[in-house]
Parts: sequence; C-alpha cells; structure tokens
Amino acid sequence: MKIRHEVPYGDYLRLDRILDAQNPPGPDGEPRGLHHHDEMLFIVIHQVYELWFKQILHETAHLQRALERGDYFGDVLVSCLDAAEDNTNAVRAPRIARIVR
Repeated sequence: MKIRHEVPYGDYLRLDRILDAQNPPGPDGEPRGLHHHDEMLFIVIHQVYELWFKQILHETAHLQRALERGDYFGDVLVSCLDAAEDNTNAVRAPRIARIVR
C-alpha cells in the first residue's frame, strides 16, 4: 500500500484514541479509571476481539462484492464451494479462516 503523504505512524493508526480507550466511563459518562488490576486485561482482550470481528466483516464484505461481480478467483471460490458442500453455516475466505484460528 502506498501512502501519498507521509503521516507519522501513531497518527496513521490513531494510537492516541486506541490507547486512551481502556478507561471505561462511569455513570456520568466521564472516565472513571480502572477499579481492579485485571480490568485492563479484560478491556484490551475484548477490544482486540472486536477489531478482529471488524476485520472479518471487512473481508466477508469484500468477498461478497467480488462474488456478486462474478470475480471468481482462485482458492476463494474453491473455499466457498467446499464450505457449501460441507453444509457449513458460513463461507469463509482464507484470511478469515486464519483470523479465526
């Protein structure tokens, strides 16, 4: 991927927003701080899961658009057909399968 303008790494990834997202809001909506030592671990793990789910949705949307256009390419189509033949609940692209593993 080529980026036209040089953007600092932290700005490109919006690390300030991500790294500040581990401070849960209190009843008034203001950050309340962490009450338990393991609360940070709980929040980070679940935020990471949500990001992986977002990536899965991104990949499946791309796959769906490609299939709707008739762009049947390589092992993606084979994976789709194998999944359908195996009577599975979902059709997964190879990248989605790696994320789930």
